[in-house]
Amino acid sequence: MRYLPWIMAAILTGTATPQLAVAQAACPKEAVTGKGVVLESAIGRKTEIAWLDRGQVKVVEHNTAAPRSFPRELVTLRGLLGVQTSTPSGDAKLSYQTPLEGIFPLEPGKQHEIAYSSQVEGKPALKGRMALAVVEALEHKIGACTYQALLVARFSVFDNGDRTPVRYDVYVPQLQAVLKSTLFDESRNSVIEQETFEFETITAK
Repeated sequence: MRYLPWIMAAILTGTATPQLAVAQAACPKEAVTGKGVVLESAIGRKTEIAWLDRGQVKVVEHNTAAPRSFPRELVTLRGLLGVQTSTPSGDAKLSYQTPLEGIFPLEPGKQHEIAYSSQVEGKPALKGRMALAVVEALEHKIGACTYQALLVARFSVFDNGDRTPVRYDVYVPQLQAVLKSTLFDESRNSVIEQETFEFETITAK
């Protein structure tokens, strides 16, 4: 499996340069079971996050620019690794063969290889391996709130030879949430706009 393109990570995160910490009482501080946050962007993307128990997080995504693919509902582990997905085109479940307890908490400089299988509704299960690396720690500002975040890069290679684009997430462990994401297609040397976003506001719900 090829190494992740770390140089692209530096290029794509130019707007996530370190910011001075902002102490605001209105800023959500941490993931609390039974509560959540709402993230919104100026271009019509909205994500509602609900913190469940046992490290699971429910993520409901809306995107007015892509009505055929949204709304999309996900159940994730710690807001980062999908467990099941529901979209207008069908449902999918992911099962992990690699124990995930050893991956968290994430640390800068660490790389992991995760074996898993994906079961798309009505199709045979597909086995694959995910390369996940924590590129660096940074501060990320959203509205009046500043969070300690991690830049996480990942892609998957499946047994049938298919490979996913590389995803770069600005991930905030304390909120178990992704505040910015860039999906990059190496074969075309281009950003996949529909799956690339940055939120400008965060509110507790």
